[in-house]
Amino acid sequence: MRKLWDALFGVWAAPLHFPQIATVKYFLFGLLSLITLGCMTVTGLPTRLPDPPRVISNIFSTSTKTATLRPSLTPFRPITNTPSSSPTKSPKPSLTPSLTHTPRPRPTKKPKPTGVPTSEWAFHDAGAVTVPIIFYHHVIPSDPPNDYCYCVSAAAFTEQMDYLQSNGYTAIPISLLVKSIREGADLPERPIVISFDDGNGDIYDNAFPIMRKYGFTGTLYLVVNYLDHDTFLTSDQVVDMFNAGWEIGSHSMSHPDLAGMQAATDYEVDHSKEVLVSDIGAPVNTFAYPYGETDADITAAVKKEYSAAVGLGDTYTHSLADIYYLERIEINSDTDLATFASALPW
Repeated sequence: MRKLWDALFGVWAAPLHFPQIATVKYFLFGLLSLITLGCMTVTGLPTRLPDPPRVISNIFSTSTKTATLRPSLTPFRPITNTPSSSPTKSPKPSLTPSLTHTPRPRPTKKPKPTGVPTSEWAFHDAGAVTVPIIFYHHVIPSDPPNDYCYCVSAAAFTEQMDYLQSNGYTAIPISLLVKSIREGADLPERPIVISFDDGNGDIYDNAFPIMRKYGFTGTLYLVVNYLDHDTFLTSDQVVDMFNAGWEIGSHSMSHPDLAGMQAATDYEVDHSKEVLVSDIGAPVNTFAYPYGETDADITAAVKKEYSAAVGLGDTYTHSLADIYYLERIEINSDTDLATFASALPW
């Protein structure tokens, strides 16, 4: 149509000068366009011109998403940010946002030794005392994934708690055991301390309700840098358990093998206590050595900050001489009920 128009107009406007031709040409072309659109409207032809092609942008994204790996059922998840030289007491690393958020409501009550009243309580003089201390890492809802792991199934854990109750055991906090050694204290006939290392989230999901069913409380030994991360306990869950009568202890900031790491004691031993007291609002008076390892320097540092410490072993009689290495009996996937029973004194 444009070519036809140019041909017709060229014949008609031949006598005109170029500026005049251009003006008249564009005027008449606009007028003809209006007439054409009007005719199309009358005849029902579409008057809306096609939309310009849409430009699709950002088809390919340059960002990638890194998958978060769930920790395996092991007693620790190593953190590699342990200082190699003597660190200063600084705010908690950004790895753990639980220390930078708005402070949580503080616990509403102090922990009390609770348990099924299976026997009369009697005063025990200061000195050696027989109290088994058992400890777990994971209590999982299904059977363990392999022949040996740092875990027990919820069914096996229920069976063990039922055994304790049926045989007259009363769960006590670690602080009461320490007090009985140092000063003397009232103890039930068959006391036992039930503890958990690292702070895995399945302790809240599985062990906590089972123990509550049997009237038992426990002691949590927390790795501070694990709190509020991945499959570990949240600070709110820890406060909830504390309010239910559980006790809180430190298991270091990042779970290193502390033996030979004197330069890291301020961070791993002292700072872990400061952070837990500040963030959870609970007293922290006992320490659990990662891997059960310590040396003279580490033990000396622990003595300055804590009233007692726990490690690994198989005895259930404790005294003032070993109050900074109270032995605990480890319960794992290969601990059947017969083995469990044989490890206890009654």
